[in-house]
Amino acid sequence: MSNHSKVLFWNIWGHRHADEIHDFLHQQADADVFCLTEVTDLASRELEKLNTVLCHSDRSDELASQVNGFAQLREHFNDTHILKYKSATRGKWTCKNNATIFRGVGFGSVLIIKNGLDIIDTGFEALAFDDEEIHSRILQWVVYTKNGTCYLLAHLHGIWIKDNTKGDHAERDNQSLKLRVNLIRIAHMYGVDKIIFGGDFNLDINTNALRLIEGEHYRNLIKEFGVTSTRTKAYRDYNKDGVSLYADYVLVSQNVNVRSFQVHNETLASDHAPLVVEFS
Repeated sequence: MSNHSKVLFWNIWGHRHADEIHDFLHQQADADVFCLTEVTDLASRELEKLNTVLCHSDRSDELASQVNGFAQLREHFNDTHILKYKSATRGKWTCKNNATIFRGVGFGSVLIIKNGLDIIDTGFEALAFDDEEIHSRILQWVVYTKNGTCYLLAHLHGIWIKDNTKGDHAERDNQSLKLRVNLIRIAHMYGVDKIIFGGDFNLDINTNALRLIEGEHYRNLIKEFGVTSTRTKAYRDYNKDGVSLYADYVLVSQNVNVRSFQVHNETLASDHAPLVVEFS
């Protein structure tokens, strides 16, 4: 048995382009784990009662999010995968088409794990912040083994701060330190051999917060592979002068053998490019 793994990290932008999202996921069907963020969720009974799935968008030139993203993912993967969903907060959203009010909408993260993977455990950690304007975030993780090697795979959607969407901030440094502590704690708890961590960090590439995550123990594959953008042309600020095209990252511990790393900027299902890494 090989210890080769394939993992996809992707901010799917609220399921705005559902068909295209599912087409790309189907193309990557051999992945062991999908780590997705900006996944919407609402109970199916609420959807049946409201009879609509479109919801809020703050831009007239963009499609609205679809409020039932997690339900669509469950249907797509059916009984072939284990799905673990968590949202740090739930709120009220209003449909841009007909003013329907959706209550208790989740906007979170999901781990989608292929059946047959030798899972030791899965879990999440809530990362809280001192600033009441900043919502808590969820660190999701799975520990699994392949051919005698124990892996910790984790992902996070980093905090968003108004008027400072990607730059340095004290709470971003705080988040980075919490991440490192949690990754070390989980790794020690399960005797992990290798760590792979990624997601939409909402960080520019030259921030102190990113350097705090990297430390001396992690390789940043965006830097290692010379990636110049993790955005797609669907990004609202794609052509603006001075706007960073970095947001998403994959980091691995020094002992991970990275076989391939791809950033699919041509995929327009989201304003974020999917990141696909194969490793052992």
